[in-house]
Amino acid sequence: MKGASAAIAEWLVIDKALPRECRRIDREALYRIARDQMEEATLRHECYRDQLRAQREAIFLTLEDFNLIERTRGDGQEGLAKRK
Repeated sequence: MKGASAAIAEWLVIDKALPRECRRIDREALYRIARDQMEEATLRHECYRDQLRAQREAIFLTLEDFNLIERTRGDGQEGLAKRK
């Protein structure tokens, strides 16, 4: 499990570098919602590549919902349209 401990150590470094506001999120809720959204997104697709794409989108949408990221296009002046 050397890889797992290295990943945990890397996450701790990233966590310490995050702004204080980012550390105050409910991580259990974030993980639970992301997992549920990924599972739901996977069920809508038969093709494995489409499932992976849908899972990735579910993760990004969850991170946006928690105000941890804001996706932009082009010059970065405008955020992407929010989920309908």
